[in-house]
Amino acid sequence: MCLALILSTSSVAFAKVDNNMVDTVTRDKILLDNLSKEYNLKDVDKVPEGIVPIKFNSIDELKAFLEKQPKGPVEIHKTYYANDFLIDKNNINDMNSNVILESTGKHHINTSETVNIGGFVSLDADVFTQVRSLGGTHLEEIITDCKEWTSLTGVTLGVEWDERYAYHVISSDRYRVDVYGGGVLNEYLIVDGLLKIASYPIDLSVSYYGGIIN
Repeated sequence: MCLALILSTSSVAFAKVDNNMVDTVTRDKILLDNLSKEYNLKDVDKVPEGIVPIKFNSIDELKAFLEKQPKGPVEIHKTYYANDFLIDKNNINDMNSNVILESTGKHHINTSETVNIGGFVSLDADVFTQVRSLGGTHLEEIITDCKEWTSLTGVTLGVEWDERYAYHVISSDRYRVDVYGGGVLNEYLIVDGLLKIASYPIDLSVSYYGGIIN
């Protein structure tokens, strides 16, 4: 009788442990399914060469990470003006002279978005300009060309940048240039032995204004 009681008690104990394990597994599965829907996580079979996925020890760790990530498109814009850059008027002409002289230059402009844990998706551009004297102390800066590019820099663990576009538009009076660049950021994640990918678009733009400079 005692042996039967011991066996019965042990069975109840094991049943509680098994139930706890089942409850934990069920909870994690439900939580992962919810996170996948909320952050549009997709299952993947492999990662691109050179990419090391970010590994999480629990669903809760993954949840905390995702809560710091955007759920939708990111749009970043920045504006620069000619006065943000030093223009040496002495290289243009004698300001007391009415002789119109010209000088060429290049300004570097950029904007960026912080991603992951210390990485940056950036839009950079070199704006080529021509500055001339209009007489007196007045200068005119026109935009002659622009070269732009996007990049992923900094800490890029588990991250891949897929550029979709990069271009510029110079205004008809050549006083302004608008630069655009964007793509999709892919984050490769591992949790419970499952490989997931989180993707969200990033659209960057930056403007430069030249024109009349007093």
